[in-house]
Amino acid sequence: MILPDSNLVLSGFIPNPEEISLFELRLYLIPNYEDIKDDLLNSKTFSDIEEILSSHFLLWQVEKPII
Repeated sequence: MILPDSNLVLSGFIPNPEEISLFELRLYLIPNYEDIKDDLLNSKTFSDIEEILSSHFLLWQVEKPII
């Protein structure tokens, strides 16, 4: 069960979309007892976020072309 107040959505712009042809979306499962929201929100780059999430279970991943 996912509680509405426990969801975290990160958004941003894709730099140089003419050089990147795919948008990648990943959905991770993070246990309720792990409070990593502050760490994610205080991250400076998406690479930092990927490093934090790498130890968690990847539920779903999809790639879509950038139009």
